[in-house]
Amino acid sequence: MLELESKLPQPDLVVLIDISSQTSSTRKHEERRDVYERDYSFLDKVKQSYLYLADKYNYIVVNGEKESKHVHKEIWEKVWSRIEHNNINE
Repeated sequence: MLELESKLPQPDLVVLIDISSQTSSTRKHEERRDVYERDYSFLDKVKQSYLYLADKYNYIVVNGEKESKHVHKEIWEKVWSRIEHNNINE
């Protein structure tokens, strides 16, 4: 899959909100979850894959277990810091 994507334009910035499958489940009503969202072991494998990519490609990772206002604040701070540091807006 990564080989296929290698020919596509790459993003300047990626934010990954890291949250456990259990927390995700409590935040979403049962009837709204699809078959994949009900399989915690599958979700945990997907999460590990995303964390691997985050480490490899220097994604911003934010702890999504916190209250939404704190998650929002952390995203804003990390994104702004990356923009200032890398001059992304130019």
